[in-house]
Amino acid sequence: MAFKVMVVLTWLGCFCVVNVAAKLWVQRFPAKWPGLKDFLGIALPSPWLYVALVFAGVSGCLYFLALRMLPLSVAGPIFVTLALLATSALGIFFFRESVSGLQIIGLSVCLIGVFLLLFDAARA
Repeated sequence: MAFKVMVVLTWLGCFCVVNVAAKLWVQRFPAKWPGLKDFLGIALPSPWLYVALVFAGVSGCLYFLALRMLPLSVAGPIFVTLALLATSALGIFFFRESVSGLQIIGLSVCLIGVFLLLFDAARA
């Protein structure tokens, strides 16, 4: 079980890096979307693009590994919900985005759901 948890947590870390790198990458673009030539001139030199691509590839491999160890009915909801929670946390703490009380309640319910799924998977 410890290896499964390590795979999930490593995936989560990679997923967070992808999200931060992607957000930093898109912030380089002007408000008015540039033409293709200008887009490529802005997009390709940015290291954030390559960081996001590498970590996205690693995340995909870790997800495939998790699918070999966990049923899809457990792995899918766990990964999607952890992605939702991590993305929200990154937005709130790293990018200083605001959050309402209702959003906090919703995120808490999601977190409880992940714990219930993991607890049930550990028993099986």
